[in-house]
Amino acid sequence: AASDQGLMVVDQHRAHIRVLYERFMASATTHAAASQGLLFPEMFQLSASDAALFAELKPRFAELGFDISDMGRGAIAVQGIPSGLEGQDYERLITDMIADIRINPTHEEDRQTESLALAMARKAAIPVGRILSEKEMQELVRSLKACSIPSRTPDAKTVYIVRSVQEISKLLD
Repeated sequence: AASDQGLMVVDQHRAHIRVLYERFMASATTHAAASQGLLFPEMFQLSASDAALFAELKPRFAELGFDISDMGRGAIAVQGIPSGLEGQDYERLITDMIADIRINPTHEEDRQTESLALAMARKAAIPVGRILSEKEMQELVRSLKACSIPSRTPDAKTVYIVRSVQEISKLLD
């Protein structure tokens, strides 16, 4: 993309993670996360340790727009999911989100919500290598520019680089 400073090269996967993360966090912070009800609840079994951690995290999942019922003995039923996560493998998504908290444990509710939102964003982001239309690229860059920290993912990875016209000219000489 063209920018005031020159040419902006954007990692679309990382850019989409940043955009989605900020949307998920804004919804959780304002308690306005839109939940999309599933026609048929998806039921699955969690391991005993994941079930115990899920019980602690259940309010964080609800803040993000999940409607999940604990059926007892590690069984859960997903009845609603956050808007924008349609078509995901919900069992894998939820177990990956729990695994992220297990890997980076925290008992601070805000940090738990941030970690879960990041895991959601990673799963829902544009896959690496997918070709976007011109309109999709423009929308992604527009959404990225509206982010609070557009240059980095929530886990501090670079989203884009900018090269000046002079730098590009030197490369071509």
